Amino acid sequence: MENSKIQWTDHTFNPWRICSKVSEGCRNCYAAELSHRFGWGDYADHVERQRTSPMVWSFVERLNAKAAKLSTQSPLSSQPKVFCGSLCDWLDPRVPIAWLVDLLNLIDATPHITWQLLTKRPEQWAMRIAQAAHYSPLANRWLNSSGVFVGLDHPPENVWFGVTAENQARANERIPLLLDIPAAKRFLSVEPMLGPVDLGDVQGLDVLNGLVSTEVCHQVDWVIFGGESGNQARECDIMWIYEGVRQCQRANVPVFVKQLGRRSICLNANLLDWPDHVPLFAHGEGAAGCRPQLSDPKGGNLADFPTELQVRQFPMARSRSISSPHPRSFCHPVPMS
Repeated sequence: MENSKIQWTDHTFNPWRICSKVSEGCRNCYAAELSHRFGWGDYADHVERQRTSPMVWSFVERLNAKAAKLSTQSPLSSQPKVFCGSLCDWLDPRVPIAWLVDLLNLIDATPHITWQLLTKRPEQWAMRIAQAAHYSPLANRWLNSSGVFVGLDHPPENVWFGVTAENQARANERIPLLLDIPAAKRFLSVEPMLGPVDLGDVQGLDVLNGLVSTEVCHQVDWVIFGGESGNQARECDIMWIYEGVRQCQRANVPVFVKQLGRRSICLNANLLDWPDHVPLFAHGEGAAGCRPQLSDPKGGNLADFPTELQVRQFPMARSRSISSPHPRSFCHPVPMS
């Protein structure tokens, strides 16, 4: 979709529709609600995935052609960002492999677009890419001559990989897998944020600083935070977002606060610098607890945010990542001085 309303991207592209719910963050999936409204079908394993029309796919090609004309005047960081996909998961194993091949070939043919590939299924990466490698030049570059998954010294600069990490359990499960994927940028979507997430201890990894014990590893290059929207939204404590932002800032990792959520609360409101126009109503047992009255139903109006959370950054053009020469390995010993 051209000119997306999702604040951290420019456009969305859905090569297909329908998905299935795999974790807590999926409970109130907005895509499933849209699918029900438009009669596309339930979001479940048994429902057949629906490929979108050639017109939808050609939009990306037109966007790339337009961006190519400006490429000599604009840096990589100014390329249009395309989120794939807002109504599906690009690593969904229920999708025909031929469709994934077509998507990878489209990505390969559109170097003037910054692709934001977000998934809740990073465990499918190696298998799906191996299946696609027989037919896709892009996928083939991730495998060696024996068909073994390997990292790339120079992954495509316009392809960012991300995982959803709505709570600590999903962060522990998905982020280590993300770090194994060769990418120019690796990012996290902590949406909908359902609890505090400590990015300094993800299965023993400090994923913001790229450290594990005495070794160096790949790290996360960008983090997005956001509370849940919709009528059935669960509470999001703004202090969870605040602590996440502080973690990123201490590690000098770009951070993007998308929204505070429909049912945002703050159990320690005195720690934050609130705008004068935002009413704070008492909430919870503690004297410092509040429920802010926000102007936007999703809590997405930046002017309503506490000063500390009014931050919407994007990663730099060049990656902070370390490329791995070892199959399925993201850690490297620190050189002895």
